[in-house]
Amino acid sequence: MATVHKRETEEFADTIELYFVAHPQSPSAVHRPRVFFRNNVWVALLGRSIEEGIVGLGSTARAALAAFDAQYEGDLRSGTSRYNGAWISDAL
Repeated sequence: MATVHKRETEEFADTIELYFVAHPQSPSAVHRPRVFFRNNVWVALLGRSIEEGIVGLGSTARAALAAFDAQYEGDLRSGTSRYNGAWISDAL
């Protein structure tokens, strides 16, 4: 069973790294948010909590990272420095 877990972990890490390679200047590649799966949703989070951080949600890890990038860029454009609503993406 540990082998399956290790393999899944390696595949997950590869998926994330491929996104960063494909989008090297993206906020997620630069800031490397935590990415995790909770309640059937992938979450990309930069900060202490979903309420206080910048967050992206998606049906895949890649979609969560894309949503995180959109949220980060939106916060920069609006001058907002803390989380004001998650972007949910099923793109990618």
